Amino acid sequence: MLKFKSIFRSDSIAMKMLLMLCVFSFALTACAAPAASAPDEKKLTKIGVIHQFQSWEMYVIMQDAIEKLAEEEGVELVVADGNNDSGKQIQAIETMMNSGVQGIICVTIDGQSLEPYVEKLNEKGITFISLFTEVPSATVNIYVDEYQYGYEIGTLAGKWAQANFPGEKLQAALLRMHDYRPGIQRGEGMREAFAKEFPTGEIVSDQNTVDVETAMKATEAILQANPDVRIFMTDSDDTGAIGAYEVLKAKVKPEDYDKYCVIGADGTSQGIKYVKEGGMYRGDVDVLPAQLGVDAYNYIKDILAGKDVEAKQYVQFLPVDYETAVEKY
Repeated sequence: MLKFKSIFRSDSIAMKMLLMLCVFSFALTACAAPAASAPDEKKLTKIGVIHQFQSWEMYVIMQDAIEKLAEEEGVELVVADGNNDSGKQIQAIETMMNSGVQGIICVTIDGQSLEPYVEKLNEKGITFISLFTEVPSATVNIYVDEYQYGYEIGTLAGKWAQANFPGEKLQAALLRMHDYRPGIQRGEGMREAFAKEFPTGEIVSDQNTVDVETAMKATEAILQANPDVRIFMTDSDDTGAIGAYEVLKAKVKPEDYDKYCVIGADGTSQGIKYVKEGGMYRGDVDVLPAQLGVDAYNYIKDILAGKDVEAKQYVQFLPVDYETAVEKY
């Protein structure tokens, strides 16, 4: 009786060819299969910006950067001014929430006051970016290391004094916001850095200022009570440095400009302009507000697109003396 070799034996050539054909067919089928669909991406169409003080130069720069992006991308922009009132910021959040914004960038005054309203935004899927002051439920909190920021201000002042008046007992003053966390923490950094860089100096006055007008009045009062004050460290251009500088320009003779020092912060165009002039306005700390606006805008855009964004972000800043101002601005 004839015997036939089964093609289904594992060692048969036919079996091996059949197996290879099956594998090849499976591979072709897998390649042809449609890929798993990506999660739906939402396009950014409407965004809100809520300021602390809309008129502050730093926020003007930031908003200009946001406006430019929004215009380029066809995004509607809604803007509100808190005018340093958390109640007004709450009203703005509610209005924007009901107007169809997909995200809000807020220069937060009081994080705890805003918290319940930000929770409502979360329920509606609206992204909330808080600048400078923490809101626990914010999608992203963008922090400034306020102590380090102040430390840079104090370092600029102390290094100027040590380079020009080493060992002398120069008097200095602080102009800052006393009832606002950034002003408080910057003040601590200013004091410690100044003491480290210029240990023979003495801070004899620390005044609460919130704008150019109050800074001018405070500077007048400081110079009347302490006429030997030569150094003014401030927590920003708009709340201190510009006011102090205007008073000094009116009181100090040009030949004595080299004896005085004003240090600002926030890197406003006016502040940087004064630094570049090479007079009594000796330095500034730039928080790069245009970049801050671009980053905050893009965080909202990325979140809507389904991308992962770290919930904690930090502001970049750049200490600016005369040489840096001339080189980079």
